[in-house]
Formats: sequence, structure tokens, C-alpha cells
Amino acid sequence: GANKAEFDKHPEYYSLVDGRRRTGGDAKFCISNPGLRRLVVDWAVRSVKANPEVDSISLDPSDGDNWCQCEACARMGSISDRALTLANDVARAINQFGVGDKYVGMYAYNDHCEPTSFALEPNVYVQSTAGFIRGRYTFDELMEIWPKQCRNMGFYEYFSVWLWDFDMPPG
Repeated sequence: GANKAEFDKHPEYYSLVDGRRRTGGDAKFCISNPGLRRLVVDWAVRSVKANPEVDSISLDPSDGDNWCQCEACARMGSISDRALTLANDVARAINQFGVGDKYVGMYAYNDHCEPTSFALEPNVYVQSTAGFIRGRYTFDELMEIWPKQCRNMGFYEYFSVWLWDFDMPPG
């Protein structure tokens, strides 16, 4: 919503999936696009300046698939590498104007549950989820590997998911 006009002018900011840009509700970003990354960083800086009392902002991508398939995004590496490159960009930017220590929050979840191939900025906070993980590692392995890439890590437990327990008694 905050940057709708800019996205309307730049459909290349959206993910390229099966040869077309996904501009609907299930769209993701083309994270390799420098203009998109500047737009997200500028949004984050404006948000933190306008709300100096907040400790963190979320940069979680929307749920689901539709990650960009363009060549430049593929060269960036894994889905985790892409999503957390953007988080690192924002993390570096939001603490440069004297409003205190601010964090960027991200789930390690779904297609971006695996650790990055690079270290994260000290103010990126990763929460590994107990469910909806994909890839080559078990949850226990992820809990061993992620702390090597980030300084701040948490754990997100699913106490109830309708698809898992809709026919179970409450509680």
C-alpha cells in the first residue's frame, strides 16, 4: 500500500514466474533489482524515523511460492540468500541516523528456512520455525547451523494450526 504508485510504475520489482511478472496478491519481489532494494530500504528508514519507539521491523516475505525466477535472482543464491540480502540491506540502513538500536525480524521458514551462505548483520533477528520448513536440514540441524550465521536467533513454535488440529478437542 505505502508504495503502490511506485510498484505500478515498475512491474519489474515483482517476481518473474514462468515468464511473467506476478503482480497480484501472491506476488513476491525481484530482490536482485537495485531499484526494488532501494525502495524497500527507503520505506524501512521512513518507517523507523516515523516510529522511533519501535524496536524492530519485519521483513518477512509473503507466504507461499512465486519466488523470482529471473537470472539475476538465481545468481544471488538460495531463497534464504535472497530474502536475507534484503534484510541485511535494511539492517545496515535503519541504524544510521541516531534513533537507537533497531532490528530487522525474519522467520527462517518455508523456502527461506535454510541458513544463508553469508553472515547476517548484527541487528538481524532470525526466528526458526518448528513447522513449515523445507529443504535438506531437519529442525534440529537448523538450530545448530543458524547461529553460525546470525547473532540474534529465536524459536517460533506452532501451538495450533487449523489444518493440523481442526478435528481435535480444544486445548
